[in-house]
Amino acid sequence: MNELREFTQTLKRMKPALTISRCPEKTVEKFKQLAKEGFCDDYGMFLKHLMDTAYPESLQTALAIQKIIEDMMNMETRLANLENPDRTIPEGEMKRMCDGTMRRI
Repeated sequence: MNELREFTQTLKRMKPALTISRCPEKTVEKFKQLAKEGFCDDYGMFLKHLMDTAYPESLQTALAIQKIIEDMMNMETRLANLENPDRTIPEGEMKRMCDGTMRRI
């Protein structure tokens, strides 16, 4: 219990910092406010969120790659079924991962 208290005090002493040059003060304050409200003062994750929102093409590229991988896995299954019609690959052998990709288990 004492370790938890010490850890909590250490976290309180560590002030999040952000250094931005040539940025309007109101913009910096708004950034800090939004990071505090939505990201628990995690400026790095908030900045990542802003970048992902501002540049969705990187997200679209990732989704396109994911679709290609899924299509290739479907073709592999179809090819295996054509080569050996007696053996079908059950759906249980495929698993959707947290990042949305499909993997063989």
